[in-house]
Amino acid sequence: MAMYDLRSDRSIGELFKDLTSETSVLIRQELQLARTELGQKATVLGRDAAVIAVGAALAYAGLLGAAAAAVLGLIRADIAPWLAATIVALALLTAGGVMVGTRLAAMKRRSHLPRQTLASVKETAAWLKNEIR
Repeated sequence: MAMYDLRSDRSIGELFKDLTSETSVLIRQELQLARTELGQKATVLGRDAAVIAVGAALAYAGLLGAAAAAVLGLIRADIAPWLAATIVALALLTAGGVMVGTRLAAMKRRSHLPRQTLASVKETAAWLKNEIR
C-alpha cells in the first residue's frame, strides 16, 4: 500500500487516484481472503466426505461378512432362514445408516460461508462510504 501524503495541498484528482489505487489493492486482498477461507472450508468438507465413504464401505463390508455368519447362527437357533437373513440385514443397514446420517447432520450444521471475508467486505464497504463523503 502507498504511504499517505499528509500535505494539505493535494488536489482532488490526487486524492481520487489514491482512493482508487487503495480500493483496488483492498479488493484484491478481499478476494485472496475469500479464496483462502473457501479453501479451508473445502478441506473440512473433503474430510467429512472421506469419513462418509469409509462409513459406507464399513457398513457394506459388515453387511457382507457378518450377515452370513449371523444368518447361519440364527438358522441354527431354529429361526426360519428368510427371517434370519432379514433380521441381520436390517441391523447392519441401520448401523451404516446411522454412521452416514450423523456425519451428514454435522456437515449441515457447519456454516460453509466465508464469514471472515463477508465481515471484511462489509467493513470495506463502510470505509468506502465514509471516504467518499
